[in-house]
Amino acid sequence: MTSRYRRREFALSVTHCTCEPKAFAPPVEFLSCLVQEVIYKSYSMADKTQPDIEIKRAFVELQTQMNETNQKLRIADVQVEGLKKLIIHSQLTDTEIQNLGSSVRVFESVGRMFLLTDIAEVRKNLASKVEKSQEKIKSLQSNKEYLEKSLQESQNNLREMIKLKQQTAS
Repeated sequence: MTSRYRRREFALSVTHCTCEPKAFAPPVEFLSCLVQEVIYKSYSMADKTQPDIEIKRAFVELQTQMNETNQKLRIADVQVEGLKKLIIHSQLTDTEIQNLGSSVRVFESVGRMFLLTDIAEVRKNLASKVEKSQEKIKSLQSNKEYLEKSLQESQNNLREMIKLKQQTAS
């Protein structure tokens, strides 16, 4: 199958698309369908002139932004999960150290070596680890919210541009 045939087949299949977002369809597929439908309609209405390049550029820009944002969101999710595991590990270690007597020798890992430290010092270090991890989780969550809002805003801008193009083409 040649790429020209695939493009023609895709353009024909898009004309039957209702372009309604589905719960299971990713937003990229919905926007792709919508953009292709607008391009196809403007192409057929303008007596086979060049399709609207402005919409194509905006769509390509939105796709790259969505890919970058989704990658950043996945990285943030992985970091949050790692921090949550670190918090749980630190809390479990703290509860185990709390049950130890004062005469027990406790070693703390520093790089490749272990240092003999007081139980109170180890517990203080564990508590500070938990606090830092919780602060980092909060900052990652706020960053995720910002990324999601900016992505939604850019999608809405593209939809508005497509609607304007549809109205002017009609």
